[in-house]
Amino acid sequence: MKQISRMAALLVLVACSAEAAGPRPLHTVVDGLPAGLNVQFSVTPATVKQNQSFDALLEITNESGAAVTITTGHGCLAVPNVMRGNASVPVQGSRWGCTAAITNHTFAPGETREIRWPMKATLYADEPGAEDGAPLPPGTYSVQAEFDVYVPGSNRKPVVEAPFIVE
Repeated sequence: MKQISRMAALLVLVACSAEAAGPRPLHTVVDGLPAGLNVQFSVTPATVKQNQSFDALLEITNESGAAVTITTGHGCLAVPNVMRGNASVPVQGSRWGCTAAITNHTFAPGETREIRWPMKATLYADEPGAEDGAPLPPGTYSVQAEFDVYVPGSNRKPVVEAPFIVE
């Protein structure tokens, strides 16, 4: 019984230590993207104050032995959106505009591409009468990087997401 208690305490300690070190970037194969690509996505810092700057970082590595191509409906590989629950929030640095052109993004074997989106915990006016430059209200948010690719049999687009908190 003491052995089980010690093991349980050790597991709690390890879990808490990992959490105390901060959130880890998402490292995964994304459903809807070509096989062989590995995606990491993170927000740094993970906790910000109102009007403070932060970065969303997307890293894609071709881990296959052949070239891999992602074809998007515009010039951007991915577009960042800030979300609170299911609602998009107009945060400075999000919702980028992209050229309207079908684009092939080809990754050589072993190639890593990094896209960094500088953002600020500040709202921009996206509708008439909305206040521009207001601080982002405190709460839990996420940044999503959305890939504008066609996924056969689905209307959804591949997305990776990383959380952050505004104090």
